[in-house]
Amino acid sequence: MNKDLKDKAIDIKGKQYVQVADRILYFNDTYKDGCIITDLVRYEDKHIIIMAKIYPEGLDNRYFSGYAQEVEGEGYINKTSALENAETSAVGRALAMMGIGVIDSIASIDEINKANNRDKAPIKVEKEAEKIAESMQPDDDTALNIRLSGTMEELHEIWDKLDDKEQKHYSSLVTIRKKEISIK
Repeated sequence: MNKDLKDKAIDIKGKQYVQVADRILYFNDTYKDGCIITDLVRYEDKHIIIMAKIYPEGLDNRYFSGYAQEVEGEGYINKTSALENAETSAVGRALAMMGIGVIDSIASIDEINKANNRDKAPIKVEKEAEKIAESMQPDDDTALNIRLSGTMEELHEIWDKLDDKEQKHYSSLVTIRKKEISIK
């Protein structure tokens, strides 16, 4: 079986996506010493953030990470299973960062469905932010905190704590987050 899992792909609006379950099965079959670890990063005010780490060659070697966030009660599945949904999405993103199941996009089917249910302006802003965030270190807490800031006040608090070099590094991500917050 090929790592891109094209034979398992589902067509959504002309693009091919591989379900997380198929990515997990491929990983477990292919990487006998590998493991998948998830961690609840934050759970407050109905917001859930999960980080997943994929270790293909055991815990002492390199890993690939992915984050996902969900809001309890937002959407049909998150009324009862927001935590599980976030965990599955995080694992899917981490496996995609490893290259498993990537054909047209790293985005999961759930992410595509969410994007299709939003206005076009927020989608464009989120794509820009995702591109910038993916270029940063996988365990970059500052980038994560910027992406998770919910108000301009929170964003300004983070910005004020950064030195000049850090402000230059994160300026694009902060600009995108400002746009996202203003759209809400």
